[in-house]
Parts: sequence; structure tokens; C-alpha cells
Amino acid sequence: MALNSNNYYESNGYMSASLLKQFMKCEHTALAMYKGKYILPKNTAMLIGGFVDAWCEGTLDAFQDNNPEIFNKKIIELPDTAERIGNINPELVTKNGNIKKDKLSRAKKEYPEMFKTEYTLKSDFIGALDIINKISNNKMFMEFLTGEKQKIVTGQITGIPFKGKLDVYNGERIVDLKIMRTCERIMGKSLVEHWGFDIQLAIYQELIYQETSKRLPCYLAIATKEDPADLAIVEVNQTNLNIAMETVRNLLPRIKKIINGEVKPRRCNHCEHCRETKELKIIDSDLLGMSDEDIFYVTGEEN
Repeated sequence: MALNSNNYYESNGYMSASLLKQFMKCEHTALAMYKGKYILPKNTAMLIGGFVDAWCEGTLDAFQDNNPEIFNKKIIELPDTAERIGNINPELVTKNGNIKKDKLSRAKKEYPEMFKTEYTLKSDFIGALDIINKISNNKMFMEFLTGEKQKIVTGQITGIPFKGKLDVYNGERIVDLKIMRTCERIMGKSLVEHWGFDIQLAIYQELIYQETSKRLPCYLAIATKEDPADLAIVEVNQTNLNIAMETVRNLLPRIKKIINGEVKPRRCNHCEHCRETKELKIIDSDLLGMSDEDIFYVTGEEN
């Protein structure tokens, strides 16, 4: 299947960096996602990232149309709303010509055409506009956002079809735009390692190499949600990319067996999909709160 912006996120038999990282978190959920049986619910962090990505791509208007949850919705009266409703249904209006407070909900429901719906961005997305303003005024950051946006690439890694969507590609480098809480280290690790961005970029680099025979440098263009926002351009060095790709190649044989039904996927036992599909059974107190993988290492038995 030829991939484009319309069908890229459909279940189409491709592995991706995000899906592989999901297999690392929870095989049970990742398999459901691979088969198109489960979609990760949107959260605010994802929407903020998508908001800034859409601005970078030049599709912010479409993003806002497709994600109404980023707006506060308020139904307000027009200057002549009370008068018009009073002419039709006087019992909803006071002698002073105002809609009765205890009748306002009814009036909005029965006469929606006489009210105006006002949409305002929620505070998190007003913050995203501040981030965009900070990025826009930084020459170096904007240089790293120059190139083809959301380039789709495909290929194979250890015989498994892969797809990728590159934020920015200019033929000389690969850049991924990230909106993060902070650039601080997490449990002693850089955010690159903690969030698996090295794995993501290693996959992108490999797919571009298969397409062009060029192994390009990879960068993260990071903006934080802090006030004021912090900006960083981070090069993920080739040594770390090689290590990340080795990790990918080591993970894929088991993932392939899971996809083919040869191995039962392990549950993390904590995520939404695991809770939603959980089959209740008695568990030893020493194993409470463990993932299936941890249970296997403790007991030597699959859960």
C-alpha cells in the first residue's frame, strides 16, 4: 500500500518507531494497536505537540478544526436575543427584558439560533502559541525547521516493513521537533534516552539510508513548556544511533513472533488497555503491581 497523509495512521501492516516503543512498554496494547483494534487516547501533551507540529507544517487551521477539544466553548446571548425570545415565549423573559436565570438553559436548548457560540483556546494552547512565538523569533531554530515537512518514508528492518514520518527533511539532515516539559535529566538519563528519541531517529536514519544511500545526521529541535520556553538543538551522535539501531534489531525477532501469533504478548498490567481487557484472577501478593515481564523473571513462568 502506498502511504500518504490520509492513510498513514491507518493500520496497514507497517511497524513504526512509535509502535515499536509501545511494544517496549506493553506488548498487549501494542499488538492491539498494530491490528487496528486500539487507538491511544489523546492527551493534552500529545495535542500540544500536534498543535506546534501543525504550525510547523502550515496546517494549523485544519488541526484546530479536527481537534475541537482544544477550545473552551461558551454560548452567549446576542444583543437582541432576549427580545426575540420574549416575543415568542414571554414566560422565559423577565419584566425587565432579560432571560430568566432559571430558564436560560431551556432557552439555549429551544432557540439555539438566537445565541452565538464563542470558542477560545484553552490555556495550554495559549501557552503553545507562546512557544511558537519564541521559536519564530529564533533564527537558528527556524533554520533547523527549514525543509520538507512530514516526509513519509518506508523500508524494511530485519524483514519487517517500517514506516516513518519525518518532521523536517532537507536532504542533508533529519530533524524531529519536540515539545517537552523541560530539558532536565530524568532519573539520571537525558530525555533523549528516557523517551527513546534515539531509537526513533535511528529508525528514520535507516529508512532514509535505504531510500537515498546517505546516512544523514539526526537532530532534535526541542522547545519546552516552561515560561519562558527553553530552546535546544540536539544532535544525536552516530554512536548512540548505532546502539539504538542494535536495540531495535534485537527487539524485532520477538515482536515478529508476537505479530505472527507464535508468542503471547505480555501485559504491562498498568495501562488503560490492560485495565480495560483485564481478566480477574487471584495473584500472589509478592507479584502485585508487576508487569508480565517482571513476573516471568521472578517466577520463570508466563503470566
